[in-house]
Amino acid sequence: HVKLLLDDPRTRQIAFTALANSPSFEDKYYLDRYADEKKALDREYLLALLNSPRIEHNRLLLMLLVSKTVPEFFYTSFLSLKSDSHFRQEVLLPDIHYTIKHVNDAKLVEGLLRLLAGHHDSLTTSVCIQLLAHQESSVRSAAAYALAGNKSPELRKALPALIKNPVLRVSSLTPLLIEHNINNLHSVFDQIRQESRGWEWQNSALSYYIAFPDKTYLTFFRTTLGSDDVSLKRQAAIGLGLLHDTASIDSIIAACEKEAEGSDLNTHVYLRTLARLKGLKARNYIVTFLDSQNKTTADLAMSLLKQW
Repeated sequence: HVKLLLDDPRTRQIAFTALANSPSFEDKYYLDRYADEKKALDREYLLALLNSPRIEHNRLLLMLLVSKTVPEFFYTSFLSLKSDSHFRQEVLLPDIHYTIKHVNDAKLVEGLLRLLAGHHDSLTTSVCIQLLAHQESSVRSAAAYALAGNKSPELRKALPALIKNPVLRVSSLTPLLIEHNINNLHSVFDQIRQESRGWEWQNSALSYYIAFPDKTYLTFFRTTLGSDDVSLKRQAAIGLGLLHDTASIDSIIAACEKEAEGSDLNTHVYLRTLARLKGLKARNYIVTFLDSQNKTTADLAMSLLKQW
């Protein structure tokens, strides 16, 4: 009966899914043998293993990623696994480690690294740190994201050299530097900012400067507040607030007014900055948002004024 269902395109996916969800030894044996007989794996079979709640089928899929040709469609499905995917279970970590070490496809390695996010055991940490030096920047970025929240001393030791290396550095290292309170790399980010005019590194440098504010960057924050880029402009406003630059209140209000043209929701960063800077002008401006048609903005204004 199963053979008939598998041969029919209309029921093929349902049949493979049923096999992959089945606890029977016969069905597991069939799926194992099916892979042995194929060089390239077909869509329905892969999706059934990918979505199976059974650990043995998840392990089978991870092993097949090493030994078989993976069709192009699979990348999207694999990279889209949700945060609660059964592939993130701790019991599968050794299998994921093995697959990462033996697969030659950078896209698959990137997807596998996403499964390691939140796991901070020593083996996972070691695998991710090694991949911070991978030849593909997408893999290095994925490794950095997987290491978020990891307080490993080995990671902390490795980070400065990585961010200083123009070949290996990726902007996703910056949050790790901030997490580990590595606060003596301002000159490195100055150099990066001069060499790379792209948004990604400009934004990354701003994040670092804000995490470890220094009066040296007052002029830079003031200049960036006039940027056409909303994200950079907002970070600059935060930086001015952290440096208590009351001389920039007028400029912050002007930037806030421009963003308010789209929606009052766009003003929140500026309102919080003005509340940090204090002063009558800042207070009076925040008062004007008590009547905002956006309730979230009106509530924020009320909260800031209560804490004045």
